[in-house]
Amino acid sequence: MSPAIESTPGEFSIGPLRDEAGPARREAVLLHADVENYTGRMGHDETGTFRALKRSFAIFEDEVQRQGGRIVNLAADSVLAEFPTCRHAARCAARIQTELAGGEQTLRYRIGLHRGAVLVDGDGIWGDAVNLTARIQEQAAPGTICASDGFVLTLEPGDGLEPVDLGEIRLKNIVRPVRLWRLRWPGEPDEPGETTSPFGRIHLPGIPSIVVLPFSLRGEASQYAYLAEGMTEDVITDLSRFRELFVIGRTTSFALRSRGGDFQQIGRALGVRYILEGVVMLLGDHFRLNANLVEVETGFVAWSRRYSGGFTELADVQDELTRQIVGHLVGGLVRHEERQALGRGTSSLEAYHLVLRGRYEMNRYDPAGNARARSLFQQAIDLDRNFARAWSNLSRAYNHEWRYRWSDAPDRSMDLAQICAEHAIGLDPSDARAHGELGWVQLYRGELDRALATYETALRHNPNDSEILSQLAIVHSYAGRTQEAEALLERAIQLEPDTPDILFWRLGDVYFQKGDYRRVIQVVQKMRDPGEGARLLASSYAHLDMLDEASRWRDEVLRRQPGFTVSGWMDTQPDALEDDKERFRIGLLRAGLPP
Repeated sequence: MSPAIESTPGEFSIGPLRDEAGPARREAVLLHADVENYTGRMGHDETGTFRALKRSFAIFEDEVQRQGGRIVNLAADSVLAEFPTCRHAARCAARIQTELAGGEQTLRYRIGLHRGAVLVDGDGIWGDAVNLTARIQEQAAPGTICASDGFVLTLEPGDGLEPVDLGEIRLKNIVRPVRLWRLRWPGEPDEPGETTSPFGRIHLPGIPSIVVLPFSLRGEASQYAYLAEGMTEDVITDLSRFRELFVIGRTTSFALRSRGGDFQQIGRALGVRYILEGVVMLLGDHFRLNANLVEVETGFVAWSRRYSGGFTELADVQDELTRQIVGHLVGGLVRHEERQALGRGTSSLEAYHLVLRGRYEMNRYDPAGNARARSLFQQAIDLDRNFARAWSNLSRAYNHEWRYRWSDAPDRSMDLAQICAEHAIGLDPSDARAHGELGWVQLYRGELDRALATYETALRHNPNDSEILSQLAIVHSYAGRTQEAEALLERAIQLEPDTPDILFWRLGDVYFQKGDYRRVIQVVQKMRDPGEGARLLASSYAHLDMLDEASRWRDEVLRRQPGFTVSGWMDTQPDALEDDKERFRIGLLRAGLPP
């Protein structure tokens, strides 16, 4: 049943189309809708989800046409439409949500509404307003509508819609906070305890599932601020080694630090059964760790443990904590497998701290941070030559030096990356990340078959590592196996509902290999910092003859990589198919990057 608001479709004009001088710019009223948990639903029931999508798309097409609008883009899990006025767009959104809620639909959509300037290229529209509308949609709870302040100001009281002020919200990849409103409509169903979640509820396999919340740190030792973060990350990594557990990835876990809500709200938003939370207290040269394992459905604390001791015992405490979680959730694991999986790899707390600090610096992705990281990893190795994790991280730092040409002798950096990775594997053959670093070297040496075998080994040691899954996807992509690559990235994204930039970036790589330049742009611009994908954006826009946008991203490439040349960068690309490599090169040159 539709809400008690009617309209007469008005005249609608697409506006001026792109001429030879480039795309035209005009004002547009936009609607962006996205299916809740599309990937999880497809993984659970492909046929049923496809049929539900077809039914929902028919509703969108009918209601958009009824309100005088047009569908600009219809993707697998999302809809972009534009309308002659905000009033038409709001009515359309309300009618669609009512139809979906009242019918036999099993899908729920988030809908975002916005008004702003766009670039027009044929029938396509582009620009910041499109991106912002997608970001607004992400803030809507499934089955609801979220709109920007500028959109809501144009509505009239007689439209039958009730705006609810959500306040200023900082959106992903948007510089300034944006004031948002939830639009309620007559007859909208109320859901007890309804909350707006930034994560789609994912359909998890029938095994125990857990999210580790970032441990909080209390005490006066500010120089150890990174310690709780490093402990959290290592517990996530250790738990991920067990095929009997489904573990939410690091990026999503750390994103929860800035979110509100109690344990049950967080757990239900993610769809997990358990939450682990902990508090680390520093008392001079001693520490105390309080850890609680909470059942999401009941809110019951399944168990609570307190650990204390000197700093030198910290690594042993992390091992014991992981063992107890696995024992509680799984049980019956072979003791030998536990010993293989849980070794911290060093008895030196100082070396462990140095590696944590080095990882933080390396993740800055700039020459100075990488140099500091390399120095910290080397210091850790000087303290403990048998610390495999320090060697594997040093391998990654050398790999960055080679790839981004941050070294005066890049070939030597690549050789050192391989030596460090092989040494790490020799020290700890069960370290998945060590195998991953070796696979990365083999990939960029053009040894795709060897890289594939190495990553398969890494995945056997840690089947829940989203980073290794995405790296294996890149090997398949460069080998021309884009279907396999896309499937692996979808699996990685399922592990990371608050998707990290690197997964969007690598998915963009896959779409480029497929020649789907519009999808490249759509997915890369979902990154919090799309500048790291500037090369992909510059080449893709150039292939679409959108040279103004290509030039803008060309400038971003040169800002981030002074001295960049197309020939130098192409020397680092491991594509097995020369046609793919040539398309990328031609796009970069057409964007105006130095040859």
